[in-house]
Amino acid sequence: MTSPCEIRFTLEKKEGKYSFDRNYVVVGDEVQIGQANVGYRKGTQAFVCFGNGIVVVDEKGGCAKWENHFDKWESKPETCAWSGDTLKIGTGDWVQELKAEGDVLESDQFRDEVKQGAFKRATDWDAAKAKVTADVKAKDPLEIAKAAGGKVGDTSTVAGLAATLASDPSIKGKQVEVKALFLNTTTSTSNGQSSVIASLIGAKDQMKPGMSCRLDKDVKGLKQYDKVVAKGTVDEMFDEPSLTGCTLTKAK
Repeated sequence: MTSPCEIRFTLEKKEGKYSFDRNYVVVGDEVQIGQANVGYRKGTQAFVCFGNGIVVVDEKGGCAKWENHFDKWESKPETCAWSGDTLKIGTGDWVQELKAEGDVLESDQFRDEVKQGAFKRATDWDAAKAKVTADVKAKDPLEIAKAAGGKVGDTSTVAGLAATLASDPSIKGKQVEVKALFLNTTTSTSNGQSSVIASLIGAKDQMKPGMSCRLDKDVKGLKQYDKVVAKGTVDEMFDEPSLTGCTLTKAK
């Protein structure tokens, strides 16, 4: 514990020591862990893990933020104000709010993290390892592609191209032809340059993995779920395959 509302996790390996910090509070007999602002109050006094430091509000309304610089704690004035059971920290567009429930102060973001179960307590090491492994697998582009029927080496389908790209990034820059279903197109403009991106999927009941097709101009005559053939150069966008210099034609 580095403070009453911050804890540091450390992993020591041969190549070095790795550590990361998380904020926490104790509510009843439950430890709640998150990354957002959180702390405690006693009347109008407060102690908050806030950003990269600790904000302390004294009984007279004085407010200071403490930061640890190379194992030396230093403080500077901060702006704090109570509005009912809500503590506001900061000024202007940078004001952060923490709402009190009993003696605990939590930001909305911290509450959301707890509600969504972003950080859960495991019963033991094996359970923790199994949970992390399952979470990683669920987000792994290769596993997602394989679950959709994609086969490494097959670049003729959306799932196949996704599996191949996840397994072998060196296929970027190669020309491919992919059969897919058309979803929609979006147009964006940056520095006066407009670009059209078509979103494609492998099947109606298969939204993941998807694929984007970067077109020189919008396509006409296509409706959602039309069968299409996309030709272009393999690239990547948001961990999914993308084709640049793409042409899109309706499949016969």
